Amino acid sequence: MAEINSLNVVDADNTARFPENQLPSTVNNGARALEGIIARWDKDTNASLSAGGSANAITISANQTLSAYYDGLVIAFEAGATNTGAVTINVDSVGVKSLKKNVTDAMDAGDIVNGQKVIAIYDGTNFQIVSAYIDITQSTLAENWATKTDGIVASSDYSSKAYAIGGTGVTDTAGKGAAKEWATAAEDDTVDGSEYSAKHYSAKASASASSASTSASAASASASAASASVLSYNFSTTTTMADPGSGNVRFNNGAISSVSAIAIDDLDASGNDRSAVIISFDDSTNTVKGSLSFTTASGDIASFDITGLTDNSGWVQIAVTHVSSNGTFSNSEATFIGFARAGDKGTDGSGDVSGPGSATDNALARYDGTTGKTLQNSGVTVDDSGNIAANNLSGTNTGDESAASATASGIVELATSAEVTTGTDTVRAVTPAGLHAGLAGLTDTTITASDAIIFSDATDSGNLKEDTVQGILDLALPYVAPSTSGNVLTSNGSAWTSAAPAGGGAWEFVEKQTASSSTTLTFSHTIEAGYDYVISAHSIKNSVDVADGSAHVAQYGTGAGPTFVTATYKSNGARQDTTVLDAMVGTVTTGFQWHVKGTIGGAGAGELWHGEMLIYNPASNERTYAQTHMVAGNSAGTPQPVGHWSVSLHNTAAVVTALRVVATTGNFTTGDFILYRRVQA
Repeated sequence: MAEINSLNVVDADNTARFPENQLPSTVNNGARALEGIIARWDKDTNASLSAGGSANAITISANQTLSAYYDGLVIAFEAGATNTGAVTINVDSVGVKSLKKNVTDAMDAGDIVNGQKVIAIYDGTNFQIVSAYIDITQSTLAENWATKTDGIVASSDYSSKAYAIGGTGVTDTAGKGAAKEWATAAEDDTVDGSEYSAKHYSAKASASASSASTSASAASASASAASASVLSYNFSTTTTMADPGSGNVRFNNGAISSVSAIAIDDLDASGNDRSAVIISFDDSTNTVKGSLSFTTASGDIASFDITGLTDNSGWVQIAVTHVSSNGTFSNSEATFIGFARAGDKGTDGSGDVSGPGSATDNALARYDGTTGKTLQNSGVTVDDSGNIAANNLSGTNTGDESAASATASGIVELATSAEVTTGTDTVRAVTPAGLHAGLAGLTDTTITASDAIIFSDATDSGNLKEDTVQGILDLALPYVAPSTSGNVLTSNGSAWTSAAPAGGGAWEFVEKQTASSSTTLTFSHTIEAGYDYVISAHSIKNSVDVADGSAHVAQYGTGAGPTFVTATYKSNGARQDTTVLDAMVGTVTTGFQWHVKGTIGGAGAGELWHGEMLIYNPASNERTYAQTHMVAGNSAGTPQPVGHWSVSLHNTAAVVTALRVVATTGNFTTGDFILYRRVQA
């Protein structure tokens, strides 16, 4: 049915309803048809259509008859619901297309509301909304610029609030920083690269002023600030384990790495009694009670594990193990002592487990006896790659292995293929590969009716049973004596007879290939001898018009590959429409030819072609012959039907194994190629 898009902007070209020398009696019908075109277009563009489907997947039933969308198609409708995300439109089930705003942007939730009049124009790819829409993102944009603290508002910029007090992307990204950070970020925490806050510089200035005083007051300030967790003493280089004197601490060895005991006075460098803290150093029930760290004013450090403690009158001796150290501790140097307590020992199990004095690398331990407390070497090892080694797992028979039997597990030897074939061994195991090889070694012989066959009895839980060949045959077909090779059994309703298979008969469907902008479509079926084949072309549309002499073809292939033959085919045939008759005689082509050319079945609207190609017994190892006919619509001028027939051959004898169709120009846009076969008569 003609619609508004079929009208021509040139007045003289609108002849479909009002041709030249029109009979007066037909004018009224032409006018009514034109009014119908205009009325349908008006109804589809005045927003009187009601949207169907859902809020985000809109369907429209148009008044116009649409078989395809076209650039400039206008559809106006009343929305039936408020959208919650991207929107699609499907008019008359022609196809689902996205509805875009701002040319390419997907619709956001709430852009279309229930009852809204919507105008959409198809641009060749999508529908564009050209009526006003509700952009809810703008309603929150100002608020985001003012208060959003959890990320970017636009591009790489953040809200005023984020820049003022901090937020995701401002306080956690190098190169930025909120005003609050620049004012209050903690001392030594950078705000932007190597820059610090006002609070940092204030603290540094205060520290510099304080350190500009005497070193004694600086040490006092440091000791006071850390008094809750760090003890302040002066180091003594004397190594005798005795009371080191008020405010002093000493090691029992001048080599820090050899220190095993430390003497510390109850009073620290400021005269404060620290005995209650010091004697708690061994409170943990663990073997290692905790750790002591020593740091001098000049940067010397040492770390020890505490293993014991003795509380003496006015001083304490601590047993330690050296962990690490650096530098040389000087006499009378200010020294700061830190302590970290170890956790208590966990609850013991039911008893301690003891083992041998030494072990084999990678060996597994096993219990010795039944107490669960004594372990011994198992003799089994697992290396770093997970390989297990043991006396009876190495593959060497040491004489103490147990042999497997029908009732006991143990070591079993695999049977050879010869032993499987013989079938008399009772102790060796058979693998699938061994069974296959054994069966292959059986002696070939002709089976007789009295020979036995093993079968599974479905009436007895699938148990294996034995019967004769004749017994099995008696359950199947009545016996018919063999006759001519290749015969088949035929039933006459009461008996079976042997006869040659009938030839000819109905065509059998083999395979369908559907075109989708395809240059080549290859049938997967392997061509068989004794059959004729037909390739049936249905509703084929070409992507471009085909020039004369460039007809589409079918080609055959040979071998398992297959290898397709693409040259030296010959064709004779003719093509005819209303007045044109052209012929091809002895034309050398690239395949068995469909004489589709010119404007037949090409890119024009309504151009399609159909046809059949009969290929005679292509697997016969002879010359391959094909007979072709087709029909099509010619769009040149006034559309006319077109017919074509041709015969083709390839002069080289070949056993054809495969067939394919090839578009010699452009591609097959749509349509189906269907392969049939029948037994040769």
